Amino acid sequence: AWVVSILSVYTGLQLLGLIRSIPRRFIRIEQDQVLFVHGIMSEISVPFHQIDSVELSWKDTNDIDSCRHLSPLGTLVDHNLIVHFKSDQQITGLYGFKKECRSMALFVDDKVAFKEALEAKLESHE
Repeated sequence: AWVVSILSVYTGLQLLGLIRSIPRRFIRIEQDQVLFVHGIMSEISVPFHQIDSVELSWKDTNDIDSCRHLSPLGTLVDHNLIVHFKSDQQITGLYGFKKECRSMALFVDDKVAFKEALEAKLESHE
């Protein structure tokens, strides 16, 4: 009974942490890199010189070689933007698990404004 009680409390704390991290899904364009964060579930920091292109797209990501979703739910979550990298990048997931990707699919609220802002930063860093 004690083991089950302790596991229940631990599971409750994990769920509370997960629920509190859900609103903290942000993208920050910094001085020399872009930071993509999906709560406590995944994050990736990409220097501007590693970004090849930004594409507005809803197409199936299974057709794209080495494409990962920022969301840990993968293809269950819609995406409207795909960021292509010049070399493999690492998405850090929950508990520090890392996944390699050459492209990343994600959902951005104002996709057009984000694409324009990112492309402007990419041009200024060339």
